Amino acid sequence: MDNPKVQVHMYRYTFNTIDCFSIWIVNNDVIAHSNLVLWMNLTDVAGLENILGLRSDIMIQYDAAGFAKAASPETINAVTLTARNTRPEALAVINGLTHYRFGLDFSSLVIPAAGKFRIDIAMDKRSPWPPYLDLMNQNPGITFGADDYSFAAIPVEEKNYGDVTLPPTNPNVLLEENGTLLWGYPEIF
Repeated sequence: MDNPKVQVHMYRYTFNTIDCFSIWIVNNDVIAHSNLVLWMNLTDVAGLENILGLRSDIMIQYDAAGFAKAASPETINAVTLTARNTRPEALAVINGLTHYRFGLDFSSLVIPAAGKFRIDIAMDKRSPWPPYLDLMNQNPGITFGADDYSFAAIPVEEKNYGDVTLPPTNPNVLLEENGTLLWGYPEIF
């Protein structure tokens, strides 16, 4: 990943007892990128797909000059629904822990040349009653361990950290555009 055209930067923070992560997709390319999917992994107990919910929070787009504006209403609606409906997918059980991956579909998003996109995602608890769609605005009780490649190496900062400095890159997530890898190490998935 020497001199990548697109990078993913991340940090974690806690807001009202809920674990959140701030994701920055930085386009260093001379062309716009769209139809993006961000893949992350997590290790926990079986049944996580009915416990963990994702809630989108901050969504800001930056143009090449660094000026910020709110994401379009279409992007906000699409990403909000995608985050809410995303469920971790079980990949394997190793030593009693289930390894999951989940994807965030940003297909409605267009990141302009030299632009950036920031989204903050809260890890929320799903309703304990089927169909497990409602989010409870509670911490789901997930702890990050050494096997949680996408999250374990991410620094924990204050919520406004990204307002002051660009967070560090996270090569332990995958970013795809139309199924083509733009960022990350696929062998960890």
